Amino acid sequence: MGRATLENIAAFLIAGLNHSIAINAVDVQVDETAVKVYADEINLDTWPAELAFRRGVSLLLRGRERSALNEFSRAINFAPGWAVAYNARGRCYRRLGVHDKALADYERALEEEPDLGEAHRNRANILIELGRTEESLQSFDRAVELLQMSALAYNNRGYAYQQVREYMRAVADHEHAVKLDPTYAEAFQDLATALERMRRIREARVAYAEAERLQARV
Repeated sequence: MGRATLENIAAFLIAGLNHSIAINAVDVQVDETAVKVYADEINLDTWPAELAFRRGVSLLLRGRERSALNEFSRAINFAPGWAVAYNARGRCYRRLGVHDKALADYERALEEEPDLGEAHRNRANILIELGRTEESLQSFDRAVELLQMSALAYNNRGYAYQQVREYMRAVADHEHAVKLDPTYAEAFQDLATALERMRRIREARVAYAEAERLQARV
């Protein structure tokens, strides 16, 4: 399927469903953005928001933050209570350096879905960037509670602990992060920094060496 508007895509998919046409999947391209849509995933009540959201994700992955932001805003217009869309738009604002709007979107996401772990983690990270590190720790605590297998969440909290000079707690979080993901070079780097600040130099050198080894493989 070639270039199309969202409305044309909808008409095509809905016509297929209404007339029992055997449609398994459609490759849709809108403004150079490819999106695969599977017929069995289509919810006719929410499809406009879902399609806009998928386009936003594709654009964000390719570094087109402003275009992605517009798509996530479109998804929110179609589905005003969709927490994941607010969280995604907040990521766009953060990348664009608009921290106040990023924070507002993360907080709106949490109003809609209080147990959205990624929104807690993202809110905590933006609070650090706003100089509100002590406040960020509460959000990080909730994030790691909800995302217990996320090395990123633990490592991010470890970084926050470093900012408030709680190095023992920082080391514990960084160590847990590399336990969850032994290929996480940045976590080894952060672990080394925390160990160095505790004057555990030999251990720090080991962690630095592992970070360099992993980075060399990329």
